[in-house]
Amino acid sequence: MSELEPENVDVLVEWLRRAEDAAGPGRDKFEIVLGWRRLAREIVWREQMFVSTGNAAHVWRAMVAVYELGPETFPEWIAEALMEAADKLDQAADQRAIAGKSLEPTETARIIGLASAGRGKPAPFEECDRHERDWRIGYRVWELWDGCSDPLPDGEQRFGLPKAYEICGAEFGVKRDMAKRAFRWLRDDLRLFDD
Repeated sequence: MSELEPENVDVLVEWLRRAEDAAGPGRDKFEIVLGWRRLAREIVWREQMFVSTGNAAHVWRAMVAVYELGPETFPEWIAEALMEAADKLDQAADQRAIAGKSLEPTETARIIGLASAGRGKPAPFEECDRHERDWRIGYRVWELWDGCSDPLPDGEQRFGLPKAYEICGAEFGVKRDMAKRAFRWLRDDLRLFDD
């Protein structure tokens, strides 16, 4: 289990300690820890997506989540992906400099994995946004499902999957089947909720 893994008891204990400092008037430390746990799961999910799709936009979005959790949580996979991109960029810049030229912006984007895959294909951040929408829908179904192992925030209640799909679909303005597909993608294909 990685240090960032949201089920790591040591991490949860440390987050509760940190939440004491972060919780102020009107902020519940428990709610803060649940938010951090969600961010940690998002970072783990983004690593899975980067590995399976090769879409570098997931690396950049994971860095935003890491920033919210704190720099001490910076995962090795992000550093490795950034170093690999930097090495490729440096090599290409050196080759262009030898030829007396500089890198064009589109060439730079292609080298670091942020260029469109071609005509009619989504740009990396566009594809990443679609994945993120599906992640948020599937995660929300999981939060509403009575099979969820996370504690429930005040005022929320759990439901069976059919009702959770329906509620989530209404919250996100999508059809029930879309909520069902998003949840199954996270649970069955990515195995995100394995305890």
